Amino acid sequence: MNATYKPIISAGLIAVSVASVTWLYFSLRTPPPPRLDSSLVLASGEVAADEVAKLTGGTGPIVVLVAEVPEIAKPQLEALLDKFKQALRRQPGLKLTATEIIRFDPPENAERGIPAAEYIALLEKHATARAFVSFAGAPALAAGDWERLPAQRPRLLCFTSNLAPLAALIQQGVIQTVIIPRQTPAPASGKKSTTPRDRFDQAYLIVTAANAATVLGSNVEKR
Repeated sequence: MNATYKPIISAGLIAVSVASVTWLYFSLRTPPPPRLDSSLVLASGEVAADEVAKLTGGTGPIVVLVAEVPEIAKPQLEALLDKFKQALRRQPGLKLTATEIIRFDPPENAERGIPAAEYIALLEKHATARAFVSFAGAPALAAGDWERLPAQRPRLLCFTSNLAPLAALIQQGVIQTVIIPRQTPAPASGKKSTTPRDRFDQAYLIVTAANAATVLGSNVEKR
């Protein structure tokens, strides 16, 4: 299995969601700008809200992490966040208390994930949050970073295409839910995909400690 998935380019269209910021950065580097699949963008926001509700039991403050994106990508990012907020309002016990912007310099660093020092600072800043929802990838933690994590910290749901560190991050309880792109097509259900959620399920996998070993092919203990 490849450690990092790359965008699938077909007939000049890059059919990926803005939720995968790594893909977004790299796909926007060469003109003409690609058309992002708007149904996946909107579905990503709605699914993120549904999944963070499951993760938190539907209560508590939520903090969103987003990457700084090129001007041309801002409409898609705004659409994603608007859909997320709209879906979150169906969960009266959840409250979006902050949106933090992660600036990757150079942009290629987005592929590595959120720098450890920045992520730890955010954990300390938002210590009372119930969960983080990261559309900016997973934290990039090195050997000396684990013990610096606060013992009591927000749970984390993130979107990423960088699979290499996920087994350790899940096993150590840094990530509770991660959404990754499918490498192979979803099993045929016999039904025609008609809804944005159908499209989302065909494009993405939701990974938790319960299925990480199977999905990631790693020895990840259930927590």
